[in-house]
Amino acid sequence: INVELLTILIENGYIPVVAPVAVGAEFEPLNTDGDRMAANIAGALNADILILLTDVAGLKLNGKFIQRMSLVEAKDSLPRIGHGMITKIYAAIEAIEMGVR
Repeated sequence: INVELLTILIENGYIPVVAPVAVGAEFEPLNTDGDRMAANIAGALNADILILLTDVAGLKLNGKFIQRMSLVEAKDSLPRIGHGMITKIYAAIEAIEMGVR
């Protein structure tokens, strides 16, 4: 993550739009997880907050929508989270562990 470039853009009023594409060892294009890329960018920039968007009503566990959970609860719930939301929970965990509140 080129923190210096992102910082210059932000400080000059630009909103960087970053595609979740990376390059592998053989310089082949890799499609990566956009949520986790956003989490890592937020962590690298020491962001105060990370907002992840979804097209579903929210995280549902045991038939109930979850409004809030602690880091420990998030980690403990990973085996019970469906495919669509698990990358968002991983991203949230990574962001928190990098200092994003």
